[in-house]
This record gives sequence, structure tokens and C-alpha cells, in this order.
Amino acid sequence: MVIAETPRLLLREFSSEDVGALAEILGDPKVMEFSTNGPCTEDDTRQFINWCQGSYRDHGFGQWAIVERLSRAVIGFCGLSHVELDGAQEIEIGYRLAPSVWGRGLASEAAKAALEYGFSHCHIDSIIAIIATRHVAW
Repeated sequence: MVIAETPRLLLREFSSEDVGALAEILGDPKVMEFSTNGPCTEDDTRQFINWCQGSYRDHGFGQWAIVERLSRAVIGFCGLSHVELDGAQEIEIGYRLAPSVWGRGLASEAAKAALEYGFSHCHIDSIIAIIATRHVAW
């Protein structure tokens, strides 16, 4: 199911067919530098996609596949997740993109679409982002 469309991207729900493409991205240490879990294996990626699919069912949102419109390739993920922060339940936006597409403004484009969906379709009042202080754009 397509969640949002931008001039260059589609955000859509993950399917089991996305495991290989996403595993390649999430297995890259550069992509996962700021992740608390580090690079992912193919099995980790399969579990992540299963978790995303459960979130769609349970909450109406989750992390979505970012698909480049021209190539139709999965180039990462962006979406919304439940997190606990300082004892409070929050909704967090997060994303990961393949290094081959870094520096083109695609993360901002995807995040804007995910935020708009969260506020307008899911009626979320507040969405946070947790960012490492040393995480800067390339």
C-alpha cells in the first residue's frame, strides 16, 4: 500500500520481497553508524520488516519503504515508531538511506511526507526525532 508520493519518491508498506534490497542497505556500517544495534544481517532485516508489518496492523503507521520513483528501487526506509523517552510514550520519526543516494535531499523529502501522513491521516499530535549530536549531513 502506498502511503505517500513526492516528486521523486514513494513511501509504501514493506513486503517480504523487500528483504534483500533492504538488507543490503542496513548491512552497511556507514548507514548504521548511528543505530544502537549496528549493521543488520538478512535475518535481522526480515525481523525488522515483520515488526513494521505488525506496526501497520496495530497502529496504522510504521517504518515504510522509500522507493525511488524513476528506478522503482528500494533505497531505504522512513516512518514513525512508538518509543519510550524519559518514561513517556512518544512517536518518533526515523529513516535510513542507501549511501548511493545521500546528499540529494531525499531524507528530508521522505521525512516531510511521513510527518504529513502522521499528522493528517493518523491524527498524531506530536512527533519527535532523536538525533546524535555528531550526526551531520554529508
